[in-house]
Amino acid sequence: MTQRHRRVSRLRGEAVVVSGSGSGVGRAIALACTAEGARVAVLGRRREALEATASLAESAGSIVPIVADVSEYASVHEAASRIFVGIGPPRVIVAAAGVHGEITSILDSDPERWESTIQISLAGVYHIVRALVPGMVDRGGWGRMVNVTSASSLGAPHGINSAYPLSKVAVNHFTRQLAAELASTGITVNEVHPGEVKSEMWEAIQADAVAHDEDGARRWAELVEETGGDPPEKSAELVLELCDTSRDEVTCQFLWIRDGIQEPQETW
Repeated sequence: MTQRHRRVSRLRGEAVVVSGSGSGVGRAIALACTAEGARVAVLGRRREALEATASLAESAGSIVPIVADVSEYASVHEAASRIFVGIGPPRVIVAAAGVHGEITSILDSDPERWESTIQISLAGVYHIVRALVPGMVDRGGWGRMVNVTSASSLGAPHGINSAYPLSKVAVNHFTRQLAAELASTGITVNEVHPGEVKSEMWEAIQADAVAHDEDGARRWAELVEETGGDPPEKSAELVLELCDTSRDEVTCQFLWIRDGIQEPQETW
């Protein structure tokens, strides 16, 4: 996906679901899909943030805010019913919800916060897939499942940060497993690494790194501060490319934004 080409999007008139879309990367992806003519359901825990995303859409009513907690399957299952009524069965699902959790050692970590990080960043992806992807399979034709991942899942352990990288390591395997299971359905499954985005998560990491004097996370936060970070719109462009008619064979991939602040790393 390194060559630029004229995109032929399938999104016009189609239903798209984006979790974690109250801000940052999820918001940028939701807005980009509506600009392509899609009907988008935005999922998140904060109604005001979702409504703020909807207010930015080019056409009124193209974004439907749906409050749901992805860490709880019952909440996502109930949201799925509202999605089917509000915009119809989705062709594209983007799992962008995630939290970084606390930056501290495993031995000093707070069990409730540690487990919450795993529930949102990992189980949340499973809950969305379990509630929505069977309907995509039953509908037939083409489909796209895109998980937002992190380069923190690729390197050796360092510092005092366990839950978030672990959740993304697991999401990497989950993505590959799902891609294998859906190989004959017309639905592709990929991951997008958004780069170094100056988002709400960045603010949380910055504050926690300072509080716990964690050098690696602090230097990363400073890099984002100094450079302004990678625009979340780059992730949105990558998702739109995956919806191109020429991308039907792209699946089970860890994909990097173009011209990011940091160079892509080797994956699988």
